[in-house]
Amino acid sequence: FHPSPFHSPLRSWPQGMSTCFFGLEVKPGTLYKQIPPLNTHLHLSLAALPATVRAGRVSLQVGVKGFQFIVCTLEANKVEQWKTDLNFSAENEVQFSVQGDDMIRIHLSGYYQLLE
Repeated sequence: FHPSPFHSPLRSWPQGMSTCFFGLEVKPGTLYKQIPPLNTHLHLSLAALPATVRAGRVSLQVGVKGFQFIVCTLEANKVEQWKTDLNFSAENEVQFSVQGDDMIRIHLSGYYQLLE
């Protein structure tokens, strides 16, 4: 894998909001790292194949505290989206990567939630 540099998606928290959208396109061969900001957690809601994918199969791998887990496997024309309900706590690095077809990306969506 070629680690991607970490870039915090939240420069500042939107005033008056308790949640903020999270979206990420995970490319094959790249390890994406996210660290939820202090006093938040990251909720991963959905993994999906782009609409342009016509064939192939890939798995979403998530890494937390040195452990790697396959969260879902997506296959064109069969299972193109998978609903998740995963929370990642503040200040703990979470890693996302794709396993399988070298040409297929996975779109992730969810939200950051402000903890009170």
